[in-house]
Amino acid sequence: MTKENFLDLLFDKGQVTCFAPDAKSTTIKAAPELGDVFFSINALDPERDHNPTEPYHAPDKPRRADHNVTCFRNFLIELDNMPIKEQIEYVTSKVPVSAITFSGNKSYHFIISLMTPFKTLEEYQKFARGLHRLLPKADQSTKNPSRLSRLPGVVRPDTKLLQELVYLGNRISTKDLPEFPASPHTTERPKSTNVLYVTQQLLEMFDMGPDNFMQAKSMGRNQLFFWIGKRASELGHTREEKRKLVDRAYSRLENKKNFPITEAYSAARVKT
Repeated sequence: MTKENFLDLLFDKGQVTCFAPDAKSTTIKAAPELGDVFFSINALDPERDHNPTEPYHAPDKPRRADHNVTCFRNFLIELDNMPIKEQIEYVTSKVPVSAITFSGNKSYHFIISLMTPFKTLEEYQKFARGLHRLLPKADQSTKNPSRLSRLPGVVRPDTKLLQELVYLGNRISTKDLPEFPASPHTTERPKSTNVLYVTQQLLEMFDMGPDNFMQAKSMGRNQLFFWIGKRASELGHTREEKRKLVDRAYSRLENKKNFPITEAYSAARVKT
């Protein structure tokens, strides 16, 4: 089992992705370079950015982002809050996996690579939500298709441990996957004033990630946090509960430049 075998399983010939030395990098590369310890789990467009949103973005500067994914094939499962000796049994007893990599710290990274990829981001996200309902102890932040995972076969700089590929299997047919538990939100779509509807909106935002949600809804950062504050008020949240929602969304923003958290609190009408 080698890093090359691993990448050949996850990606088709000619596909490229982001290989990175740190978790903030968005650069697209044809192959990993010395010092790269992360990779984006799905193939990315190497030619253009389909939705530049910041002044330093440009259509001719490709980057790691969900809207630049070209093949919705691979899913990441990670369990940072479970003892490492229990993780493999927990995941593999519930779902077949294509690869398992030791993170070089406190977790394994499980990849489910499908024989037939999904065609759209919406289909991918729906499947990811079902997968996480099957594995409720998994990290809920790994549902997006451009997510970074640990690249096997390299030494992690902070721990000096090998990010070891401990299992490599095959791509998986959806027919071989167990039935996912039903969503708790499968009833008729409620009215916009209904608490369930408001909750669904907030869950959608956290599932997609704040930046992707803003792009989908054509809103800016101030608009997003005003929207969060309004939704929280409709749910009857206390000031502290509203603050926690703002903190959570702010922590996941890809771009915080010239946007301090105090401005997020102000937009959400949360007193500090």
